[in-house]
Amino acid sequence: MRRTLVLAALLTLTCTVNAADLSPADKTFFDQHISDVVKIEPTLIDAPAVQTVFAVPFYNVTIEIKEGDGNQTQQLVLVRMGDHLASATRPSSDAELPDFPKMIKPSFKLKTDDDAKALQSALDATCPIVGDDDKKAEKFTHNGNEWHFIRGKFFDKQLGYILTTNDDGAITSAKFTLQLP
Repeated sequence: MRRTLVLAALLTLTCTVNAADLSPADKTFFDQHISDVVKIEPTLIDAPAVQTVFAVPFYNVTIEIKEGDGNQTQQLVLVRMGDHLASATRPSSDAELPDFPKMIKPSFKLKTDDDAKALQSALDATCPIVGDDDKKAEKFTHNGNEWHFIRGKFFDKQLGYILTTNDDGAITSAKFTLQLP
C-alpha cells in the first residue's frame, strides 16, 4: 500500500516528463487536473536542531490520493539536494550514504556529546524512530572519530548510522547498517 502511494506521488510529480504518449491537449488537461485526484502538501521541518545541523531543508510531505470510496494518505520526509528532492527515509538495508556529509552545515562539528545530542535531535526530527522498542534503543556512542547513532533494533542487533569525522569534527563519511558493531 505504501509503495503504491509513493509511486502515485512520484508519477504525479513527474507527469510532465513522462506523458510523452499523450496528445498535447491531453497532456495539458492532465497537468491541470491531476491535483483533483492527488494532493501534495509540503511543510518545512524547522526544528532548532535541524537548523543547527543541516545545511539543506527537510520537508514533511502529506500525499492524499482520492479514490472512489475514500482517500489514502501517506507521509514522507523529503530533503532538497540542490535542484532535486530526495527521500530522507531510513534505508531498509546496509547502505553507504555519500550525500549525508554534504547535507551537514560546514559550521557543525561532531566532537562532543553535546554535538551528538544535537545531531540525534536533528535525526529525530527528519527521520523519526517509529515504535517503542526502537525508541528504547536510541543512543549514540563513539570511539575516536567513529560515531554510532543507534536508531533501533533489527532482530537482536542494533541498527543505525556510522559517521566518521576528521580531526576537526567535520563528518567525512556516513553509512547506515542493520548490524552496528
